[in-house]
Amino acid sequence: MHGVLKVKKVIVEVQKVIVEVQKVIVEVQKVIVRVQKVIVEVQKVIVRVQKVIVEVQKVIVEVQKVIVEVQKVIVRVQKLIVELLSESQQPPGVINPSLIA
Repeated sequence: MHGVLKVKKVIVEVQKVIVEVQKVIVEVQKVIVRVQKVIVEVQKVIVRVQKVIVEVQKVIVEVQKVIVEVQKVIVRVQKLIVELLSESQQPPGVINPSLIA
């Protein structure tokens, strides 16, 4: 009889442990769901950041084009300065042919 009571007590304790383990499992599942939601949000942010990177790259390309155009203008201005300086060294009344074109 005494052995039967011990077995019943052990069974009750095992059932209590099982209930506690099930509670932990449920909590872990809740955490997993939260982590999955965070992962989805992080993926959305990554997509947004990638779009911004693409836009920034487009702007960089446009700025590079502007830089090239500005460099061309600088070269033209330098040529004009050289022509004006060479014209100022010619005798009066003589027109520099490069300025006519």
